[in-house]
Amino acid sequence: MQHSSYAHPAVSFSPALLQEARQLKDKKNYSEAFYRYQLLCLTNPSDHGLMLEWAQCKLYCGMEKEAVAEFKLLIDLEPRWHEPDAWLATYYASRRDFRSAYHYIRQAIRLSGFKRAGYMNEASRYALALNKPMEAFHLIQAALELEPANAWFYYTKAVLAYAGENYQGALTDLDMAIELQPYYREAFLLRSECKRHLLDERGAYEDRSQALSLGDEEASVLG
Repeated sequence: MQHSSYAHPAVSFSPALLQEARQLKDKKNYSEAFYRYQLLCLTNPSDHGLMLEWAQCKLYCGMEKEAVAEFKLLIDLEPRWHEPDAWLATYYASRRDFRSAYHYIRQAIRLSGFKRAGYMNEASRYALALNKPMEAFHLIQAALELEPANAWFYYTKAVLAYAGENYQGALTDLDMAIELQPYYREAFLLRSECKRHLLDERGAYEDRSQALSLGDEEASVLG
């Protein structure tokens, strides 16, 4: 996220301190980044971009209640921003509150431009978790229309087909995902399961072996 996208005049703004805070956050040293953002926000209270990044740090530091409150405040302060809604969606999904996650990701879709397709992909998964398979399908189809060469979107479409026991349809989408991203381990795992259901035991074994060669730890076939 570029700070300039959320520029608010501030007398004591320190680009060097912001760079340090972001570098610490990128290294997942959230506690140290937290204090840098705290200082930045205290000296630049009108900079909502800094508030957003500080809220992210709070979430990573386990200060969930404070982070959620801040994201919701930012929705009121900056009603045209999509990022606070998207962060709330991710948070609620991590808590398996897919109803709230779906609500906020739909808001992010409405507000977003260049991230719209990615948000549609997330929304599709939340809709599936809410037992709304048709909504999930329409969302991932819309995402693929915007980004037709996105392997991860084909994987989501395959997950939907697999969940509906359409193993041949899932296989077709997984073939496309692997063609676009040859090292897509989860796609190989799920394709192995599809082939097993279609009684292609040799193909299932080969795909599973390929998946396991791409990583040391076994992953869920549904990602």
